[in-house]
Amino acid sequence: MISKNQLKKFLRDGLSDLEISAKTGESKKVVFNARKKYGLLTDEEMASIFKTRRKIIKGGLITFALIGVGGAIGGVVYESKRPITYEDALRDERKRQTHIEHIVRGKIPPYVLSVRYATPRLLEELAKHDYVPSKEVFADTIPVEMIEKDETWEPIKPEQIGKGAKSIIVIYNSVYDWYAKFPELERKYPRSELYKDMEIVLKNVLLRNEFTDAKHFSLGIEGYPIESFKDSNGNVNYRLFNMVTDLLSNAEEYKGVIAEPRTSKSQYLQYYTDGLKKMVVAHHILLSDPQLTRNMDMDFMQRLRKDFEPRKILNQ
Repeated sequence: MISKNQLKKFLRDGLSDLEISAKTGESKKVVFNARKKYGLLTDEEMASIFKTRRKIIKGGLITFALIGVGGAIGGVVYESKRPITYEDALRDERKRQTHIEHIVRGKIPPYVLSVRYATPRLLEELAKHDYVPSKEVFADTIPVEMIEKDETWEPIKPEQIGKGAKSIIVIYNSVYDWYAKFPELERKYPRSELYKDMEIVLKNVLLRNEFTDAKHFSLGIEGYPIESFKDSNGNVNYRLFNMVTDLLSNAEEYKGVIAEPRTSKSQYLQYYTDGLKKMVVAHHILLSDPQLTRNMDMDFMQRLRKDFEPRKILNQ
């Protein structure tokens, strides 16, 4: 195992994770995890870690997974005379883009460029920009700028947040292979009912959670312009901004699922909303974390904690 002092010396010498890996014989992943453990990540890496989050709920238990975004590269469109259901899309990958389009049709806001299923081609495009999603992530929202000369895109720079950026949203395979990963769900709940529940989950992930993230990346947080997140050194605390957007988007998803008539009768959806509520509370607690709030004005932080108190934003 690499020691903290070793890492500090390597970083002072300007070595990359790959170079440190070559010197120590440890894998690049081990080097990164060691830097994370010892608090030696860059601000950009920390901002990425605190980006939009997705929750995985398994029989009422919740685990946390990071979230990202997709590009304007289309998947295969499968035409049908009736709306494609979650079950249809689960059984036939060719139908997934059409399923997503049925959900968002007529509802895409102006700050969202496209909503796409993560085809292998799209995943390759994401990898070119260093976006490698977790296997358990449902969706990602990536604010981008279009490069008109070759019709490609680049992720925006942090300083462009809140200044009109538009986002690409990607839905990953993980939302459709849920039962292969967690067969205990099907043992606990009827399969046909779970498919209907997941239809509601995906709908609210998109329309409530990811669209809310895209709104904040484009317009900022109402009442909290991006400049208000500056610390005592005059630097914008993007990690803190991302944490607040996560809190708000999870709250919006919670309210969306709770409002569904089916939720009051579905044990799984009740577990799911309980997990969302816990996510909101966890994010609110982090607004008091010294690592996240270092050098921030305490009056500003108190206002954040008060304005975004869980019971208030969850309408409870």
